[in-house]
Amino acid sequence: MLTKQELYQAAMRTVCARRQTAKADARDMHATVLAAVPGLAEAENAFRQCGIQATMAAASGGDTAAALAKLQAAKEKCDTLLQKSGRPADCLAPKYTCPKCQDTGMVDGRTCTCVQALMRRMRREEIEKASSLFVSRFDTMELRYYPEQRDPATGWNIRHHMEGVLEYLRAYAEAFDRDSANLLLIGNAGLGKTHAALAIAGVVLEKGYDVIYMSSPELFSQLEAAHFDNTRSGDERALLTAASEADLLILDDLGTEMVSTYMLSVFYTLLNDRMAARRPTIFTSNITDGTLFERRYTEKIASRLAGSCERCIFVGTDIRQSKAAE
Repeated sequence: MLTKQELYQAAMRTVCARRQTAKADARDMHATVLAAVPGLAEAENAFRQCGIQATMAAASGGDTAAALAKLQAAKEKCDTLLQKSGRPADCLAPKYTCPKCQDTGMVDGRTCTCVQALMRRMRREEIEKASSLFVSRFDTMELRYYPEQRDPATGWNIRHHMEGVLEYLRAYAEAFDRDSANLLLIGNAGLGKTHAALAIAGVVLEKGYDVIYMSSPELFSQLEAAHFDNTRSGDERALLTAASEADLLILDDLGTEMVSTYMLSVFYTLLNDRMAARRPTIFTSNITDGTLFERRYTEKIASRLAGSCERCIFVGTDIRQSKAAE
């Protein structure tokens, strides 16, 4: 999992590689065209000489108008030779992937949108390797899998309740910004919590925010392994930085990780850091009993979660079993 800075650097390396390729291709094309178009080499040399003379005239206060006129005439001769050979006047210019920044990654001192698009694509690929993001969208969450009957524990009409939950989560994703609330998606297994969280991730990524998705067991096991391996201390810092600094962190399957003193300490620190920086986090969990939550994570952590998250309760029957039966 890359930090935002690492993601930016990777995207910039890709953009710079594109620029180098475009310039190399242009050099190859130039050599080919020079060999194929008689008189072009001489015309280009004359153009360069006129350019030097125009620069010197401007520096010495000489007749720049005459020098610029000669420069323009020399340029037109080059263009005419190319056109007569059946080639456009710009055929020798590098063909950059992004015409806006010419594959430099910067426009007017700011990061170009092409770099931001690359960062989104790289993050999406990273999440897709760890999840089913490519099929997890709101339009693939079908209400027909939530029965038109009352939930025995709450008395709610399951389909009506879940319709409201999904509408809220869709609106949350579409309106997401750095002031968005933390969410705790809870309910029994197989009710669509992970699907909904990934659907939010897909929308938020397209809005240009950095999203990190990890399962709770994966995050804490990786952190603990790096923590107790003296050769991997940098890995622990990088992973914590990535999880702390993401615009949206999705921590899936909370409650299925191995609990240890280290895990509880890191979890509390991560919660505090993200809350202090006002960075939204989405948790999913099969634990519906608040008392069990408190016993597992301590009163301090359970209180932090309860006080900082909006709860979205998923009800119904296991959708995976329903789909398997079809």
